[in-house]
Amino acid sequence: MDIKLTPEQRREYTERVREETTKAREEAGERGDEMRSQVGDRLLDVMAENFPEEYESRRRAAMLKGFGVGVAVGLLGREALRMRRSE
Repeated sequence: MDIKLTPEQRREYTERVREETTKAREEAGERGDEMRSQVGDRLLDVMAENFPEEYESRRRAAMLKGFGVGVAVGLLGREALRMRRSE
Protein backbone atom coordinates (compact mmCIF):
# COMPACT_ATOMS: atom_id res chain seq x y z
CA MET A 1 0.00 0.00 0.00
CA ASP A 2 1.81 3.07 -1.25
CA ILE A 3 0.47 6.42 -0.04
CA LYS A 4 1.08 9.36 -2.31
CA LEU A 5 1.41 12.69 -0.50
CA THR A 6 1.91 16.06 -2.01
CA PRO A 7 4.77 18.14 -0.61
CA GLU A 8 2.19 20.35 1.18
CA GLN A 9 0.51 17.31 2.79
CA ARG A 10 3.89 15.98 3.84
CA ARG A 11 4.77 19.33 5.49
CA GLU A 12 1.42 19.42 7.30
CA TYR A 13 1.85 15.85 8.50
CA THR A 14 5.41 16.53 9.66
CA GLU A 15 4.29 19.64 11.53
CA ARG A 16 1.45 17.73 13.25
CA VAL A 17 3.85 14.96 14.28
CA ARG A 18 6.28 17.54 15.71
CA GLU A 19 3.50 19.25 17.67
CA GLU A 20 2.24 15.97 19.10
CA THR A 21 5.78 14.88 19.97
CA THR A 22 6.46 18.16 21.78
CA LYS A 23 3.15 17.89 23.62
CA ALA A 24 3.89 14.30 24.66
CA ARG A 25 7.37 15.25 25.93
CA GLU A 26 5.97 18.13 27.99
CA GLU A 27 3.30 15.88 29.53
CA ALA A 28 5.90 13.21 30.30
CA GLY A 29 8.12 15.82 31.96
CA GLU A 30 5.22 17.06 34.10
CA ARG A 31 4.36 13.51 35.16
CA GLY A 32 8.02 12.86 35.96
CA ASP A 33 8.20 15.97 38.15
CA GLU A 34 5.02 14.93 39.93
CA MET A 35 6.33 11.40 40.52
CA ARG A 36 9.67 12.70 41.88
CA SER A 37 7.77 14.96 44.25
CA GLN A 38 5.60 12.08 45.46
CA VAL A 39 8.63 9.82 45.96
CA GLY A 40 10.39 12.58 47.92
CA ASP A 41 7.32 13.11 50.12
CA ARG A 42 7.03 9.38 50.78
CA LEU A 43 10.75 9.16 51.57
CA LEU A 44 10.37 11.89 54.18
CA ASP A 45 7.35 10.08 55.65
CA VAL A 46 9.28 6.81 55.87
CA MET A 47 12.25 8.56 57.44
CA ALA A 48 10.02 10.24 60.01
CA GLU A 49 8.35 6.91 60.84
CA ASN A 50 11.49 4.78 61.05
CA PHE A 51 14.10 7.26 62.27
CA PRO A 52 12.22 9.87 64.32
CA GLU A 53 15.28 11.16 66.21
CA GLU A 54 17.34 11.63 63.05
CA TYR A 55 14.40 13.25 61.26
CA GLU A 56 13.79 15.69 64.11
CA SER A 57 17.50 16.50 64.30
CA ARG A 58 17.68 17.28 60.58
CA ARG A 59 14.43 19.21 60.68
CA ARG A 60 15.63 21.28 63.62
CA ALA A 61 18.93 22.01 61.87
CA ALA A 62 17.10 23.10 58.70
CA MET A 63 14.79 25.32 60.72
CA LEU A 64 17.75 26.95 62.49
CA LYS A 65 19.47 27.61 59.18
CA GLY A 66 16.30 29.17 57.82
CA PHE A 67 15.91 31.30 60.92
CA GLY A 68 19.54 32.43 60.70
CA VAL A 69 19.13 33.40 57.05
CA GLY A 70 15.95 35.31 57.91
CA VAL A 71 17.71 37.24 60.68
CA ALA A 72 20.64 38.07 58.40
CA VAL A 73 18.35 39.30 55.62
CA GLY A 74 16.38 41.37 58.13
CA LEU A 75 19.51 43.00 59.51
CA LEU A 76 20.90 43.72 56.06
CA GLY A 77 17.57 45.19 54.99
CA ARG A 78 17.40 47.38 58.09
CA GLU A 79 20.93 48.67 57.51
CA ALA A 80 20.21 49.32 53.82
CA LEU A 81 17.14 51.38 54.80
CA ARG A 82 19.08 53.24 57.44
CA MET A 83 21.83 54.11 54.95
CA ARG A 84 19.31 55.21 52.36
CA ARG A 85 17.51 57.49 54.83
CA SER A 86 20.77 59.13 55.91
CA GLU A 87 21.62 60.16 52.34
